[in-house]
Parts: sequence; structure tokens; C-alpha cells
Amino acid sequence: EENDTESYYVSLDSLECGNHSAADTRLIKSYNWWLEGVGMMIVGCLGLIGNTVSIIVLSTRDMRNSFNYLLIVLGATDNFFLFITLFDYSCARVFSWPIEYSSEFYSLMFPKVLYPLNNISMTMSLYLVMVISYERYIAVCHPIVFRENYASGGACRVTLYTLAVLVLSFIINIPKFMEFDITVDYFDPNLNYTGTLFEGMYIGHKLTDLRKDPNYIRFYINWCQFVFTGVIPFTFLFYYNYKIFKGIRYSHARCRNNQSGEINLAAVLVGIVVVFFVCNLLRLMLNVFELAWLEEIMRCGEWFRHAP
Repeated sequence: EENDTESYYVSLDSLECGNHSAADTRLIKSYNWWLEGVGMMIVGCLGLIGNTVSIIVLSTRDMRNSFNYLLIVLGATDNFFLFITLFDYSCARVFSWPIEYSSEFYSLMFPKVLYPLNNISMTMSLYLVMVISYERYIAVCHPIVFRENYASGGACRVTLYTLAVLVLSFIINIPKFMEFDITVDYFDPNLNYTGTLFEGMYIGHKLTDLRKDPNYIRFYINWCQFVFTGVIPFTFLFYYNYKIFKGIRYSHARCRNNQSGEINLAAVLVGIVVVFFVCNLLRLMLNVFELAWLEEIMRCGEWFRHAP
């Protein structure tokens, strides 16, 4: 048995997966507390308040148009994403309140509810910004086409946009529902275990074989997510907002006062997209890092330690 244990640790060392000292581990835990706990909670709550105020203002009678309708949908989607993220990461994983990460209730919620809905709402938020950009592009750069085809039926058009984005986001993230399974461990109820939801059993969750599959990790988790939540949105938004920016300059040069309202809305969109790029840049950089170290991460698994 001692030889088996020794060979086990030797095999781990032979992987050359890096290592962290005790000080590094304490530092990582401290960063986790302040970033995913305190920092994320503060920024997330500010986002929830800001989105809620914006939704209330944009819902007034004087603000009703297709652009503002889309902003309301975007704000509601972002609030949903923020709520799930704060509940999952800050509350459950860091602060262990109101439930603990290791609790049975969390194991029931995470695999088929929290985890997939988090990814669906994030994807939906990305593609809603793309829809808003495209509509503003038509309004600024092709005003005649916009007045003839887009000026009326705003609520109905926004509903169709929202349903299309929701369906697309769901399709992209269907595999997320199959990455984790709920586990059930049975025990003798006479042993008087306390704190379990159901008598004689303990509920947990684990990774599925699909989630452990190297090809799934390589092509879906990394490349597919990189393309559909990184390359496509960033390229689309950069192109159309560049066209919008040129359209705004052209309209100002011609002094088209009758189009000033559309220009103002486009300027608001440009600000939203700038915030979008700033907030999503770190996520994209992390995705690029994972792609660069993909083979090492897959080879080492949970033992992968990047040099601090």
C-alpha cells in the first residue's frame, strides 16, 4: 500500500503540472474572497440597482420606442444573470449564505438550473446587444429603410427579437444541461444522520462523462464558447458600431436635424457597447489563456497549477 501511495505521488510529479506553495494557496483564497465575494457582490448589486432604475425610467409613456424596449429586455436579462451569478458564486461558494456550496439544496439547484441558466442568460445578453446594434445601424445609416420597415410595430418586433435570441442562446447551451448529474447516496436511516433533505439518502452532484471527455472540453467548452461568445459578438459589434460612428459623423456634417433623435440613441448605444467591451474583455482574455494552455490543463486536470 505504501508503494502504491508513493508511486501515485511520483506520477503526479512526473506530469510537471506546476505547484503552489502554502503562501500561494493562502493568497489565492484571499483573492477569491475579495474578488468573487466582496468585489463581485458590490459591483453586482450596483448593476442590479442601475438596471432596475433604467427599466423603470424606460418604461414610462414618453420613452416608449423599439430601442428602449430592447434596452428594457437587455436590462432584465442582465439582472437575471447578475442574480444567478451572485447567488451561485458570492453567496453559496464564498459566503456560504443562505446555503452552502456543499449543501444538498445547492446540489439539487446547480446541475440543471443555476449552471445552465447562468450560461444561457450570459449568451442572451451578448446577442441582445448585437440585435440593438444592428437596429441602430439601420436607423442611422439607412434611415429611409428604417422608417419604411422598422418605425412601426416596435413591441411586436422586439418580442420576435427576444424569442429568437432566447432560442439561439438555449441551443448554444444545450450541452450545459448534461455536464453535471445529481447523485444519490443511500445510508441506513437508523444511523441518525442529521441535516439531510430526505431520510436515508444524501444528495450531491458530480461531473458527467461528457464533461470529462477530452474532445468535448477541446471543441465545445473552449473553441465553441470562444467563437460563439467571443469572436462572433466582438467582431459583429466592432463592425456595426464602426459603421454607426461613421454614420453619426456623416449626419452631423449634413446637419440633418430630423434625424437627431436617432443619432442620440445611437450615441447611447456606442456607450453601452464600450461598457460591454470593457466588461467582457477579461472573460475573453481568460478564454484565450485556456486555449493557449488547453493541452496542459487537459493532461493535468485538477492538478494543473499555472506559475503565479
